[in-house]
Amino acid sequence: RIVNKEIIPYLKNAKLAKLSKIDVENFICYLIDTKNLSTATINKYKTLLGSIIEREIENGAIFQNVVNKVKNLKNNSKQARALTKEEIEKLLNSCKLVNPYFYPMLFTALNTGMRRGELIALMWNNVDFDKNLIYVIYSSYKGKLVTPKSKTSYRGIRISKALKKVLIEQKLKTGNGEFVFPNSKGGIFIGDNVSKRLFAPVVKACNIGHIKFHDLRHTFGSQLLENGATQKYVQTQMGHSSSRITLDIYNHLLPDSYQKADEIMDNLYLAS
Repeated sequence: RIVNKEIIPYLKNAKLAKLSKIDVENFICYLIDTKNLSTATINKYKTLLGSIIEREIENGAIFQNVVNKVKNLKNNSKQARALTKEEIEKLLNSCKLVNPYFYPMLFTALNTGMRRGELIALMWNNVDFDKNLIYVIYSSYKGKLVTPKSKTSYRGIRISKALKKVLIEQKLKTGNGEFVFPNSKGGIFIGDNVSKRLFAPVVKACNIGHIKFHDLRHTFGSQLLENGATQKYVQTQMGHSSSRITLDIYNHLLPDSYQKADEIMDNLYLAS
């Protein structure tokens, strides 16, 4: 089931003998970004892929198991969490006090659902204030620009009026800099530094419990659906490769939509 549902659709026609360590890491990132899975489950998927390659090694078709070069994710029992409006307000207010420098990136994350790497790699020439769109062209990996992991990750995200105001102010602060959210030297951030040095202190100060940076993305998707956005719209804004992924992640928010649809149907035709 896992092979047919996850591994084959991702790897497609890739040859196991030519898989690299980066390919395996990208597969894990794909699972983290698009699936609402526990750390333990993702590690099991990785182990399964390694077992498949190991069998081919025994058959003499492959000479090394690149999966063994990739460490398991650290066990974390806490699941993805979507913040409430009250928690979002607390987080943003806390950021203004604790680290106002980080506020534009945090606000953008909550208003676009962009992945951490996509935010870090965002450059001003990919922000169109006339069309009110952010074009996701790059992501970052260990401080370097890389292409997004899938075709659907290339996307245009709508800029709200509030976000536009924040980004224009950020543009004035960064001047002629290349990156929208530069580090102190004007260059590109390292992802872990954003999470540990910028995000974690803000979360601790606002006293809303444990949240991960990726929960900001989950919050964006949840807020869209809860406020009436269609599943297709959420899929395109989040960069999910299929509507099925969107459904798997946010299925718990759809019953309310079904109830509203039932009410509409009940009122379409009146019995004579």
